[in-house]
Formats: sequence, structure tokens, C-alpha cells
Amino acid sequence: MSKRKQSRTQKQNVSPDKNNVEAEIRNMMANDEYSNPAAGIGFGAESLSESTTYPLTRLTQNYMLMLSLYRSSGILRRIINKPVEDSVAHWYKIDSQIEPECMDALNRLERRTHVKEKIAEGLRWGYLFGGAAGLIIIDGQGDQLDQPLDIQTVEPDSFKGIHIVDRWSGIYPSSELVEDINDPDFGLPEYYEVRVDEQSVSAITVHHSRILRFTGDELPYWEKQLEQEWGMSKVETVFDSLRRYDNVLGNISNLIWQANIWTQKTDHLDQLLGMAPRSMRTNFVQAMHAQQRLMSSFGIRVVDKDDDLQNHPYSFTGLDKVFEIFQYDMSSVSGIPVTILFGRSASGLDATGDADMDNYYTMLESMQENKIRPVLEQLLPIECMSEFGAVPDDLQIAFNPVRVPEEKEKADIATSKVNAIVQAHSEGIISTQIALKELSELSDGTGMFSNITDGDIKDADNMPDIGDIPTDTPTDMPENTQDEEFADDADFDENEHPRRKDGKFGAKGEGPDSKSPKSSTEQFTNGENGGKLKSYQKISAIGKNTFLKGFSKRNLNRHWDGDSKHHGHKDMYPEMTKEQYAKRALDLVQSETNEHILGYATKAGAVARYDVRTNDFAKGDPNGGIATMFKPTLGKKYFDKWKKREGI
Repeated sequence: MSKRKQSRTQKQNVSPDKNNVEAEIRNMMANDEYSNPAAGIGFGAESLSESTTYPLTRLTQNYMLMLSLYRSSGILRRIINKPVEDSVAHWYKIDSQIEPECMDALNRLERRTHVKEKIAEGLRWGYLFGGAAGLIIIDGQGDQLDQPLDIQTVEPDSFKGIHIVDRWSGIYPSSELVEDINDPDFGLPEYYEVRVDEQSVSAITVHHSRILRFTGDELPYWEKQLEQEWGMSKVETVFDSLRRYDNVLGNISNLIWQANIWTQKTDHLDQLLGMAPRSMRTNFVQAMHAQQRLMSSFGIRVVDKDDDLQNHPYSFTGLDKVFEIFQYDMSSVSGIPVTILFGRSASGLDATGDADMDNYYTMLESMQENKIRPVLEQLLPIECMSEFGAVPDDLQIAFNPVRVPEEKEKADIATSKVNAIVQAHSEGIISTQIALKELSELSDGTGMFSNITDGDIKDADNMPDIGDIPTDTPTDMPENTQDEEFADDADFDENEHPRRKDGKFGAKGEGPDSKSPKSSTEQFTNGENGGKLKSYQKISAIGKNTFLKGFSKRNLNRHWDGDSKHHGHKDMYPEMTKEQYAKRALDLVQSETNEHILGYATKAGAVARYDVRTNDFAKGDPNGGIATMFKPTLGKKYFDKWKKREGI
């Protein structure tokens, strides 16, 4: 039988179970290690390198070790603290069209509640212990902590700060996980048990929407489950290198004490220490101690005339290079350049350390995006509701650069950016107000244009932008905007138009003491609003106002349908469609006040209206559009509180 037929016959007779074969394949172990037993190298060889193992220690769970290292090791403390301090040093800015006064108010709120310091504290304990949390403190909601945080229920001036605890000091995640895939915390604990301290018997159940999470280094899935959804402490990464560094530093310190070794030759020393009575040995040791004290204090050494005393100095050549290796080891595992971690300058030919600093800045930017941004995006809407009563629909966070450029770099950056701004302004792409805003933004990075004030920006021209839901164009133009007729020279009588003090002809009937007429800009300016040109109409606190636009599409969708962070108002108006809701908001905010409709206008030009009959509260800017409309839980008390808060 041929080999081909024999092979075909064997295949027909042998039909192994496919599932068993796959199971065997999965259980197979690849044995493709390099081995050279004769040379004593490779897999299985009895050598020092092959005896190295990497046991799974999980040092993160050793709370006392973490605490002891942080309190006693200056290097570890710097590894934990320095990146956190540098990542929040220049903080962030808000890219939004909200007024500069609102920006200042938000900054004052964060300074008053120590938001920056609390976030830095959360990051610090998250890196040290693997996890920490911040409880968002909102006045008046102490009995609602187990309920999801509804952004619309945040009352004015109710945000009081953040309470930070580490994972070992009174906060315990629940076994229930967030199942909503639209929630940013999807897959994380839905509730947390918070205790005042470890001795407390009672605990408070807090919903995850009220908790800010700070975690350490990320872990694989099962290890993360073992750590109760927290991360890994940074100490685990640097612990072995830190121990080697401390051991080397300690040994070098001990060598200093042995820099000068003295030897003394004594006759019959072996007999003295071996067969001599105990009293003789004791006397000899005491004599050595006495000589050591004399040597230390006075530099005197007394020896017998037959004894020989010699000094053996020790050379420390090469120890600095050895120690430098362990410094680089600490730098590499911590991600912090040697120049920052140990405060030493870069060494080597043409070494500047720029590459190391670039890597460090990249690490800080990663911290900002992955650790700090989620916290701020959860916290800022709450701050805005507490401070303004609404959340801007264009609220965006941008971190200030972590790297401070040199003077020459600042000049180059300023030149290129200023040229771009000037070109865009000269071509009519942006208005003077936008150009001034852009120049003012350059002050953070370049130190230039810091003298451009908010008043300068307000006084600049700013053409209003027609929104997504425009209203009808008003027809009641002021009289002073109508075209004037031109007079021929023959019709002009100089006696009827005496010159004013400035030398110019006045209008008919004006005297010499008459003031110059208002400029076209002043004629259209609302003096109560700091000279800012709103439109040709005058904003009325109680009268009818005409809005240039209503809701923007994005703002309407967010207020009607809601999103992951904002509860929509659709359920408050079951009898309306989205379009009817937008029209109702526009009608209410434009209406004049009466016994049923209350209202006021702010100094910044915003208009608020409250319908007592329907419990509808609407607010907006005649030029910027509608900010919101909803039914406040407190009813008229909500309107009165905001009216008082805004100084009306």
C-alpha cells in the first residue's frame, strides 16, 4: 500500500473529537525558552540571574507601609507630591462667551471653597493609597445624598466645597455598579458608604453622582476588582528602586566612618584574647576604648614602645558614579527628571535636559486630561448653578500650559499670534471685541497685553450674532437712526447755526454753550450697562423686550431632552412639544410685567421673567438668546432669591 493510501486510511479510522483537540491546544504550554545547561545560562540553569523571581506582593493594601514611607522618605514624598503640584500649578481656564465678571465670580467661588487645594489633595492620596474620593458638599441637600444629583436643584450659593477622604479612611464602594452606558461612571460603583471615621458605627449612603473619584495607576480587570474598583499606589512601582537607593546611600554613609582605619600591632595578642584570664581581656578592651576616646577628642594615641600603630586611608573613587546610577534608576521608574527629583543639573557633554523635561511635561498633560478633567467637568456645572443659576451651553475647559516658555520663545509666539489676529481683524473675519479678547488671552502665556481691561473689551464694537431661532426684526427704530436730509449751501443760514465752543456748527436753535451731540455709538448705548453696545433697543426691567434670537439648537436640545449631566425639562411640560416649549420661553421672557408676571433685568443686560400662574421661570439676554426656562421647585421663592442675589 502506498504511503498516500495508508495516510488516507489512517485519517478515516481516526476521528478525534474536535472539542477535545481544541481543549488540548488551549492547555498546551509553549516551551521555547533558551537554555544552555553546560554554560549555566538560560532557562532552568542554576545561576543568580535565573534565580530572580517577581512575586505578586500587592503593596497597595499595606496601609501602614504607605503611611510610613510617605512620612519618613523625602524622595518618596517628592515623587508623590511634585507631579500633583506641577499639574495644578497653572490651573485651567474656561473657553466660553460668558462675561468677564462671571469668570471672576467663578474664580472667587473656587478660592473661597479651596477647590484647587482639595483637588490636589485628592490626587495626592489617590497616588499614595491607590484611591481617594471627594464628597461634593451642597447646602440643603444633606437628606438627599443617596439620590442622583439633579443639577437643576442646586440653589444659589449652595456649593460649599469638597470633603476629601482616602480609600482607607471611611469610604467603601458598594457592590452595585452603574448600568447606564451613557453615564461617565458606567461600570463603577453606584453608591458609596461614607463614615465620619473608622470608629463610626453608622454610615451615610452617597450616590456616585455626588462623589469625585481620584485613582492611582490603572490595573487589569481582576486586580481592579480585588482593589474594590480603585487603582494601584505609585509606591508599588518605585518601592524596589527606593529600597536599593536607600541601601546604597546608607552604605556610602557608613564608608565615611571608615575613611581612616587604624591598626595596632600588639605582641602575643592571640594569647591575650584566647588563654588570658577574663580580667585581662576586660582590661585590654577598656584600654582600647580609652584610646579611642582620646583619639576622637584630642588626637592622642598612647601605645607601648614595642607596639606598632599604622593608619590606612580609604579612597572613595567611583562612588559618585555608582550613586548616580541609582539616581537615574529612581528617575526612570518615577517619570520625574533627575534635575527635578534630586535638584541637580543635567550632566554629560552638551546635556541640557530638554528631552527629559519634555517627557515630564507630557506626563503632566496626561495627568490633567485623564485625572483632573473628569473631576472638573463634573464639578463646574454645579459651581455655575450655584453662582449663576444656569450652565453656559458652550462651557469648555482648557488647561493652561504646564511649560513656561523663555523670553525669546514668548516674543516669537506673540509675534506670530498677533499677526494672525491682526490679519483676521483687518479682513473682517473677527470684530474688534473678539480681537481684544484674543490679545488678552495671550497675556497668560507671553506676559504681553495684560493691560487690556474688561472695560476695553466691553467698549469695543461687537456685532450681535443672529441665533438659531431668530425673532421678527423690530420695526420701532429710534428716531435718531432715521436718515437725515442734506441741505444745499444756498439753504444754509450761518446765523441760525452759531458755532459751539469746539468751533463746529451746531444744530438749528443751539447756543454757543451747547454740548457736542452724542456719537452714533453713544446714541445706541445703554448707559446702565457700562457703555456696552447691546442693540438699538433699550433693555427694560419691567417692560417688553425684543430678543434677537431665542434658544440655540444645542441649548434647546439640552434643556428639553437633557444629557448625561443635565436633567431635561420635557417632563415638566408634558402638554408641549419642543417647538412649543421654545416659543413659550420666548413669549415669556419678552413679555412685560404685570400682576401675574414678575421680572427684573440685571446690570449685565440679562432679563428674567417668572409667571406666577404657571410657575415658569425664564431668563436670557436680548442679544445672546434664551438661557433657560423651567418650573422651579421652590416656586416664587426661587425667583425672589435670585432677584435678591443679583442686587435687584
